[in-house]
Amino acid sequence: MSGRPDPVDPIDVVDLIAEAARACPAVAGLHGGLFGRCTTYLPGRRVPGVTLSSDEAVVGVVGCYPASVAEIASQVRAAVGAVVPGVPVTVIVEDLLLPGERLPGDDRTSPIDDAARTA
Repeated sequence: MSGRPDPVDPIDVVDLIAEAARACPAVAGLHGGLFGRCTTYLPGRRVPGVTLSSDEAVVGVVGCYPASVAEIASQVRAAVGAVVPGVPVTVIVEDLLLPGERLPGDDRTSPIDDAARTA
């Protein structure tokens, strides 16, 4: 028995990256980019907002205003970096969700309510 861990299936890694990015407080959701350029295509499904190569992980997100692009990127880099340590993480903030807005096809609103906007 060697001391090396079992290799992780790349499909599992893509799903873990997506989960880690979605869990960030400043992230409303993942975004596949223009024409789905930031999308992983898997058998029978796709994971928009994540691409993984031997050189880097690229994550496309929709952020939650009032978080800055720098804050959003920092949160995503930290979360994804824990999944793929040592792999550079590029974060593309495709859009910002304003208070009370919803992502298309999502019934959740931005975690910042309208009261925070008027305060």
